[in-house]
Amino acid sequence: MSHNKSKSQQLFNKAKQHIPYGVNSNFRYWGEEETPIMARGAGAYVWDADDNRFIDYRLGFGPIILGHAHPVVTQRVAEAIQNGVLFAATTPIEIELA
Repeated sequence: MSHNKSKSQQLFNKAKQHIPYGVNSNFRYWGEEETPIMARGAGAYVWDADDNRFIDYRLGFGPIILGHAHPVVTQRVAEAIQNGVLFAATTPIEIELA
């Protein structure tokens, strides 16, 4: 199957000017013409910068097991952010989840 990759390739070339091999992890480098630039995700699918749709078998190597942009997860994250993002101390929710 052939996909349009012109925008993805353009972005990848730009990334290589600032990031070694154009990626921030060796697992993300698939080669000069195959390294994808993903723009969005929904459920089990991801779309690259050229709007080609793919099944995301990697799912962020595990943490996206419920799928991309799951509505309940998105809502809960938005609610949690209202209390702050990162603290250099233990939080009540951390204790609850432990």
